Amino acid sequence: MAGKAKELVLKAKKFPFGIVAGACGMVVFFATFGLIVAYVVLAGIAGQTSDTAAFIENWWQGLLLAVDIIAAVAAVASLVMYILKKAYTKDEEIGEETENAEEK
Repeated sequence: MAGKAKELVLKAKKFPFGIVAGACGMVVFFATFGLIVAYVVLAGIAGQTSDTAAFIENWWQGLLLAVDIIAAVAAVASLVMYILKKAYTKDEEIGEETENAEEK
């Protein structure tokens, strides 16, 4: 493992990256679902009033899109850290087992 990645994993060894990745994934799912439902509803209303609807027409749609993007980045980053932490702890356990076997 690279030096900087190993150092980062050592610093964040007790942080629950799996839980954070799952929570951010749920936020991404529901924010995306909310954006799609909002667009469908607003497009239906706009169609009935002979108007047009845009994807980010209101301030809350823009805010929901920003939350969606930030949560997606956080989910990917925490998932990568979760995988790195699991890989490093597995390598560490294998190293300890071989050291204990050599001492005996």
